[in-house]
Amino acid sequence: MSLIFRSTAEIEDGRLYFSEGELRDGDFAVNQVARLGEVQIQTRPEAFALANNYPNPFNPETTIKYALPDPVDVRLEIYNMLGQQLRTLVAEPQNAGRYTVKWNATNESGHSLSTGIYFYRLVAGEFHKVEKMLLLK
Repeated sequence: MSLIFRSTAEIEDGRLYFSEGELRDGDFAVNQVARLGEVQIQTRPEAFALANNYPNPFNPETTIKYALPDPVDVRLEIYNMLGQQLRTLVAEPQNAGRYTVKWNATNESGHSLSTGIYFYRLVAGEFHKVEKMLLLK
């Protein structure tokens, strides 16, 4: 059996609680639902989005969130103030949904970066957005 719920607003981390339930077949026989409990729900995003990282400023790690309304090839990259690419965090096709990526302030070689302003760029299909973050040590 599948249940389909249609939300009236976006839900990023909602939960449904089923405390009791029963199923009725075509002859109206009643069967108790054996698996009750919590179900995590999330709506599909309506638009592409790149959120501000948190914490910001950060040390030693920060979290970057983004949303994809459609399946698309995704690139999430880190740049320094000179525009040099330091790290690629994501480079793959992804399904629609909300994503979270943690970055530990290292470059592609695994070396720790120094205090400074860095940029993260999301390219998802035709969507492009850049945000600024500050690493403090």
